[in-house]
Parts: sequence; C-alpha cells; structure tokens
Amino acid sequence: MFLIAYRGKGLWVLYSLFMGTIAAAGLLKLAPDTPTWLFALLAFLLPGILCVTMGVHARGQPARQVVNPPTGRESKQRPLHSLYWIRIEYWGALFLIFGTWVCTLKPHPGRMGGAGADDFAVGNNDTAKAEIRGLPSVDALPPVIPEAHGRAAVADVTGPRKPHVAWGVALPFSQSTDIRVIGGDGTVYLSSYDGVGAARDGKLIWAFHAPEPRVTMADDGRIWFPAPGGGGYFCLNRAGQGGMLPRSIIPPPDAGEAPLAGCSGDGRTMKVPGRREVALDYACTRPQAKLGPDGMAYVVTEAPDVRAFTPAGALAWKIATPCAAQRLLAGPGGRVLFACQDLSIHYIENGTLRWSKPGHGEIDEGDINKPSSSLVGLMDRNGTTYFVDRAADRSSHVRALSATGDMLWTLKTPTPGFTSYSIGFDGQGRLYLTGMRLMANQLVCISD
Repeated sequence: MFLIAYRGKGLWVLYSLFMGTIAAAGLLKLAPDTPTWLFALLAFLLPGILCVTMGVHARGQPARQVVNPPTGRESKQRPLHSLYWIRIEYWGALFLIFGTWVCTLKPHPGRMGGAGADDFAVGNNDTAKAEIRGLPSVDALPPVIPEAHGRAAVADVTGPRKPHVAWGVALPFSQSTDIRVIGGDGTVYLSSYDGVGAARDGKLIWAFHAPEPRVTMADDGRIWFPAPGGGGYFCLNRAGQGGMLPRSIIPPPDAGEAPLAGCSGDGRTMKVPGRREVALDYACTRPQAKLGPDGMAYVVTEAPDVRAFTPAGALAWKIATPCAAQRLLAGPGGRVLFACQDLSIHYIENGTLRWSKPGHGEIDEGDINKPSSSLVGLMDRNGTTYFVDRAADRSSHVRALSATGDMLWTLKTPTPGFTSYSIGFDGQGRLYLTGMRLMANQLVCISD
C-alpha cells in the first residue's frame, strides 16, 4: 500500500501539480503550435508559484501558544504544511527550479553507436521556431526554379553501407513531422499537423504555419497542398516563394497524391484509388495493405497469408505464412518483408518465402499488438531493408537488413524513447529520418 505522509495542507503539493498539468494540457489543445518546452514549463511553474505562496503565507501567520500538559511548558507554534516532511514552500522552489531547467533544454548532440557512427548534430530549435511564419495570399504561381525540377529518382538507389550521421536539424513544429516528398536536388519537404517546411544540407530553408497540409509535388518542383475547408490551394517553390492562390488556379495532374492501398471497414475488400476493388475470402489484418513501388498491391489476411495483386486487380501470387503478420513492408521486385507478434521477421520474394528469423526487438516500433501502428522502413533496389525499431529497454535503433537476412549495420539513436515518424531516400541513396527526442522534432540524414 502506498502511503502519503503530509501535515496541514501538504496535499496541496499534489493538487497544484495536477492543476498545472491540466492547465498545460489545455494550452496545448487550444494552441497546438505551442512549443513543448512552454508546455513543460507551465506544468511546473504554476505549481511552484502556488506552493511557494502558500508556504510563505503560512510562515507569516501569528504563532499560537501551546501548553505541553506533562511539563506545563509553553511554546509557540506556527502553521506548518509539508509533504513527506518537506515544507510546501520548498516543494514550490523545487518545481520552479526544475521548470526553469526544462525551459533551458536544447537538443543535445548525443552520439549514435554502431558501424560508422558519427555525432548526432542538430540545429537550434528556438532559432528554427523563430523562422516559422504565416503564408500570404498571392495572385499568381511562384516562379519555377530549374535546378529543383522533379522528385528524387529512388527506384535504382542503394542505401548506405558504411553509415554515419551526415547532419541533423531541429524542426520548428510541435506535432509529429513526416517526410512528404524529396526533390531531385535533395530538398526534403516536410509537414506536420501545424505546418509545412523544407530542409536541405543540414539547414531549415523555410517553415510556414499551415493546418494539416497534404503536400504533393508537381514535375516542375513546386509543391501544392489544399487549404482547409476546400478553399483553394497553396503553392510554394523551393525558395519558399508563393502562398494562397485564387480558387481559379488548381494543381496540375502530375501534382496528385500518390495512391495508397487499404481495406474496407469489414476487411473483406482491398481498395486502391483508381483501381477496381478486390474481394477477399478472409478479412485483411488492417491496415496491412501496401502498394509497392512497382505498382503491385499486397495484402495480409487472417488465413494467414500474404497476397499480391497486379495493377489490373488480378491475383499474382498467394503464400501461406507461419503467423499472422503485424507489420508489412513492400519493396521493389516483388519483395515483401513482414513481422509477427512474436517479433519474428520473414522475407518473401515473388511469392517464395526466402527466410525467417527470430527478432530481438527489431520491427517493434510503436506497439506491435496495435494494428494501427506501422513500420517505419523502406527497401532499396537490392532488397536491403532499412528500418527503425524500439527494443524492450526503450532503446531505439536504425538498422539495415540484407535480402539474405543478414544484419548489415545498426546505429543506436542517441537517447532512449526516440520515436520515429517517417523515413525516405534521396536520389543519391542518402537516408532521411524524422523523429522526436528531448521534446524536439528532428530531421536526420544518414549517408556513407
């Protein structure tokens, strides 16, 4: 049984801490772009002020005469409020000191362990935050930047073999940030629930406030995303020029969103936008339907099995699996990697199970028992899988697993509890990863 030792109004320490947390959570809900450090500061600053005020007030109260009956001696006593024998004002001082310390935290360089590891250099998040601004309304499209034409050609790239962290940059967004598209010039375009940004060569180029932008790129290198409520579109170039366009200007056909495979509500139908629906005799283990870079669609069912369908909707192959897949990753050349609830990893190539191996925390990003969680990973042209895991001790790693099942390299992330959101290649095979650590979003580039 957990006992709470307090005197007077000592429980106010716990009450005030609870009130501060509620106030901070309310602020974050009303203003989603509130910096995380401000949230943490408010959670401790308010309790600190309340506790110090109450403790100082108690010290100023007049003392009362108390007689000890056995001895008959008189003494003076003032009100005393404490929790676990620590005065309430001292608790307040501790809260204020801790809140101030959290306020001064900046992303720490750290170190990634493993083959070819290098310093995990990041930018200053406060500086990045100062650069975020609103988008203007404009009358015409921004100019095309010739060297920024097109998306990164990743179909034939191979990933790092002797990896090191080339650079890292802090991102100004308060919510999880994803890589949306990587340009042919290596510019990484990102979006969060509260903004959109671009980074290249270890620098944040620009960042704008925008609610939940669904970013796509046209062949000319300009990016597009719709305004809330169907109120038109935003268009920006690599330099951040552009803004909210008149409703008469719409994205070109080549700026459409990439199709995603999915399953119906009852799991009995697989859907890909622009293709006919495919009926399933067993329900798919949602959301385990994926579209490969070659246009093949893959789905995992409760049979259990993995099935591949051509763009025309014809069944290309079906293979029974030793367990129900909890993670699925589709790569080029008919390659599929999946993981099961026991963390075992399995690799299929064109309908043939090539290998299976027990896992030791690999692929366990998020919660493997939750069907809503997904694998943060991708494959290169050789079938090597690059992915992020989280082991039982909450340590995170970036790993490279060959097409033959050999672990090529492992980089340990700098701090426990690192949460990854997205991963991508550029045209030179450099690996980009977004995630959060020390209450700050990061974009990291891993290269040879």
